[in-house]
Order: sequence, then structure tokens, then C-alpha cells
Amino acid sequence: MKPLPEFVRSKVTRSGYLGHCRQCERARVRQWRAENRGRDSERRRAYRVAHIERERERVQKWHAENPERIRANAWASNYRTRAVQYGYEPVVVPFAREELIDVYGDACYHCGDEWTELDHWPVAVAEGGEHRLENVVPSCAPCNSAGAVEIRKRRRQAA
Repeated sequence: MKPLPEFVRSKVTRSGYLGHCRQCERARVRQWRAENRGRDSERRRAYRVAHIERERERVQKWHAENPERIRANAWASNYRTRAVQYGYEPVVVPFAREELIDVYGDACYHCGDEWTELDHWPVAVAEGGEHRLENVVPSCAPCNSAGAVEIRKRRRQAA
């Protein structure tokens, strides 16, 4: 006779416990694994491979259907990381690429070339700028880098 807590719990039985104790269950599982060594691991591996493939297909489909959301999230994610690094609380007001183009056009705000990045301007992230349509402009990489150099100069002068 053993106390009830030493038995294996089960939701499928009326009593809520299996008819054998935990020690017996451990021995049974050890024996089964020894007798079926490759079978269980092969089955689990096959499931994992199939699951990974299904998940990969689902993600690829979602990415193909939502390029704008991906781009917007990437912009906001990059901003959040940088704001925290500079010691500011991130403030994100979502906007779409089309809204940005409607307001500023489809060219670099500073020089008119093709744009590839967002520039937080007039208030940079390093100075506490927010990620909102009113504080970002389309920018090419050279203009965006030039802005960063200007910010560093101002920070040195203030220190």
C-alpha cells in the first residue's frame, strides 16, 4: 500500500490516477525506450522536420502577402532598439510607406536621389526624436549618414 500522491496522475481515469506508481511507470518507460531505441527518436525527428517545413511555408506565404507590414515593423523595430540605446522611451506612431511618399515624395528629402532609408528629422533618435510621420523623411544612405555626423558634432559641443 502506497499513499495516493505516489501514483501517476491521469486525466482519463475516473479516480484521476493510473493503477501503478511513479516508480513502476519510470521502469516501464525505461524498458520501452530500450526496446524501441531508434523508433521513437525517428518518429520525433520526422515530426520536427515536417513541422519546421510547414512553419517555414506559412512564414514565407505571410511575408509574400504583407511586404508593407514587414517594412513598417522593421523601421519601428530599428527605431525602438536605437531609442533604448540612447536612453529614451520609444514612441512609435505607425504609418505606411504610401503615407510617407504622399507627404514627402518618392525621393530623398535632402538631395532628391533614390531613397532607401528613413531619416528621423528634424529631431533625431539620438536627441529623443519619435518615430512618427511628422518626424521622419525618406533619405538616401549618404544623407542619413551626414545627419548622424552632424548630430555627433552637436553632442560634443553640448558636452
